Amino acid sequence: QYNCEKRQEVKHISARIINGNEALPKHWPWVVAIYDSNDTLVCGGALIHEEYVITAAHCFVNQDAHEFSVLLGTTLRTNSSQCNNTPKDCNIQKKTTRKTEVPSKEDEEYHKASETQVICVGVESICTPIQNTCCLFMKDIAVVKLKTKVNYTDYIQPIGLPKNCEDPPASSTSYSVGWGRIFEYYD
Repeated sequence: QYNCEKRQEVKHISARIINGNEALPKHWPWVVAIYDSNDTLVCGGALIHEEYVITAAHCFVNQDAHEFSVLLGTTLRTNSSQCNNTPKDCNIQKKTTRKTEVPSKEDEEYHKASETQVICVGVESICTPIQNTCCLFMKDIAVVKLKTKVNYTDYIQPIGLPKNCEDPPASSTSYSVGWGRIFEYYD
């Protein structure tokens, strides 16, 4: 049984996205990476059920659901070549062997232990609100149905959602997780 209300392990957390910290396996087991058919990371998302992911609608503008796949069980910016399962239901056509991000020496063994946890699942369908106004970002949400259900592990778990649509207390802490830049660029 997994506790979807709490992260499983926490090593370090940054207060900022820019200059943030690398997330380690098990820190955010509901975070998924959404890839297109060219094996390119398009967006992040959150696993909300064994076959559903919630993400941003703008990730799929004018795209067919079958052009996307979801990678679960890793916090590294990786690709389908790292999938441990046979990705027969994966929608990635072009498999690449580019290197993943290199973890610090301190975390190297931790990442090696989690490499076998990465799985790839194809997208069956995408549900987005009708975008009938110019206020796209007010409706920038999508529910993605996976082709197959995933099994929960220490590395793959659903995010805990509030019961009865309750707002969190104003004093609660929020976190932002994703594969954005962890340092600032200057021209």
